[in-house]
Amino acid sequence: MIEEIHHEDEIRGKAYDARLMARILRYLRPYWKLLTVSFIFLLLQTGGQLLGPYITKVAIDRYIAERDVHGLDVMALAIWAWLFGFVRTVHPNLCHAIHRPARHA
Repeated sequence: MIEEIHHEDEIRGKAYDARLMARILRYLRPYWKLLTVSFIFLLLQTGGQLLGPYITKVAIDRYIAERDVHGLDVMALAIWAWLFGFVRTVHPNLCHAIHRPARHA
């Protein structure tokens, strides 16, 4: 039984196969523009997700610690803007549901 478990844990083949990657890239060549745009949006999305914790850090370190209410108001608006953007990214239909008029039966 133990030998069977170890047998399934073995790595079969290489973790990275250069020939296979070259073959995949050959199929993706006609779509290079779309892939480039997708990669740029991926970087922007990642930066956007990291922005929320950074805004919180700035709010705590600069404004809460210094008891600066005006600066904290600005940070609160920034957090709300970030949350709205995050919710739109995670659940885009939610924004449509919010702005859609209610249907009465």
